[in-house]
Amino acid sequence: MSEKMWNVTVKHAKTCVMGNKHYVFRGPDYKVLLNPICQLVKAEINGSIYTTHNLSDINRAYLENLVRKAYANWCSLEEIEGISDEIGLLTQ
Repeated sequence: MSEKMWNVTVKHAKTCVMGNKHYVFRGPDYKVLLNPICQLVKAEINGSIYTTHNLSDINRAYLENLVRKAYANWCSLEEIEGISDEIGLLTQ
């Protein structure tokens, strides 16, 4: 998906009712927690926990790539409901 189309998709999604479901995208060295419109909530990479507020440019680019992969594989993501502020839910 092109960058422009991705931005249009996200802009539209932000106008929708989100509910309380979240989604987990897992790999061998990462877990990514996404909201219903595929925006990053939290991530664990090689045992280090990241939020959207503490990302370096390198980590941000890596996570943006993971978010796009998650979107492309949306049907295979793990769905969870009603998360708290604790990252521990990523290990369920």
